Amino acid sequence: MRLSTFRLWLSAGLSLLVVEFLLFIGFAVWTKSEISRMERDLHARADKWKEENARLSLEMRTVNRKVRERIVDGFPDLPNVTPDNPGGDPGSGEASPEDLVRQFRDAILIEDKEGEKRAAGALRGLGGRAVNALINAIPPEQSGFIRSHLFRLLGSIPGGASISFLQSQFGSQVEKSVQLAILDGLILQPDATSLPLLKTALVARQEGEVRIRILEAVRSVGTAEAAGVLILEFEQATGGSRSKILDVMVGMKSPPLGNFFQDLLRNADNASFRIMSIKGLVALGESGAVPVLETIRDSDPDEKVKEEAKSAIEALKG
Repeated sequence: MRLSTFRLWLSAGLSLLVVEFLLFIGFAVWTKSEISRMERDLHARADKWKEENARLSLEMRTVNRKVRERIVDGFPDLPNVTPDNPGGDPGSGEASPEDLVRQFRDAILIEDKEGEKRAAGALRGLGGRAVNALINAIPPEQSGFIRSHLFRLLGSIPGGASISFLQSQFGSQVEKSVQLAILDGLILQPDATSLPLLKTALVARQEGEVRIRILEAVRSVGTAEAAGVLILEFEQATGGSRSKILDVMVGMKSPPLGNFFQDLLRNADNASFRIMSIKGLVALGESGAVPVLETIRDSDPDEKVKEEAKSAIEALKG
């Protein structure tokens, strides 16, 4: 009796194991089919996305081409723009400054580098007329990206009006790209009247890239007072910023820097400072520094500094 019961239980257990195994196999098959279905769906969606992306890309290229060609179908009130009449003035072969500013702005928006270059060149050729058009276009422009391009173009057109406008706008423009563009303009047109503005900006503790660009604008002024500003900045700076300031100073041709570089060469513990000082003396053409350079060549503990001094002596002696 007990043996019969044992066999019954064993048979039931084996049957249960078989059922569980079959269920497991069925679940595995179902899972595999579902994964295959999901993969097919994903591939189908990817193909559909590629087609949609290609369609949108084609539409965007078509829009850009139409903007570049100034196709104005359906807008009969717009001026007819042709290569001989880029400004769109029906009665004139010359584009107005305002039209050229609009063309410049449109070219920036559609990333048409050639169109941007053509419009900028035409505006530079107009001189003062272009300056007035740019000055009128900048204040209402909402995009900092566009304003930075307009400011940079304005700074490349020489004249007192463009300098004065750049100076007047620097303190009120808070976007970094716009500040850098204004400073680029002040560098292209160095003027001693910009120095008080730049000194004030340095006192305001501008940091990072903007501060370095301010120092570069100070260097471009090129006067003894400007050199004094940079020397004071270096003396007050700490850490890695001293190296950046010294790098800005190298290449500036102002007499006060001769003594500064020689003193730094004699006293700086930092070998890279001594090397940069030597480069500064060469840029200045400071032949009076040859005796100091000879001493450095013979006694400096750093071989790279010695080599730099040797090259500098040869350059200064001609």
